[in-house]
Amino acid sequence: MNLSEGGMLVHSPHQVEIGQRLRSKLVFIFDSEIDTIETEAEVVWRDIYFNKAWGDHRCGLRFLGISPKDQNRLKDFLTSLS
Repeated sequence: MNLSEGGMLVHSPHQVEIGQRLRSKLVFIFDSEIDTIETEAEVVWRDIYFNKAWGDHRCGLRFLGISPKDQNRLKDFLTSLS
């Protein structure tokens, strides 16, 4: 839903706890190619979101582990959006 170099907003059908660590794989199209970035992130906030189409729970994740190569690809992707 919302992505930056430092973290992202996600919707989840499952309740998550603040401080919980999650692994994620971001898949996106950049320069006409499918690309992926793998991260480890920590839940820094959460709330309940009542839109069943997106899941019941929203949470803010702060990236903890992302390789330098993936960090550069993420930065390039975000720059291409602006």
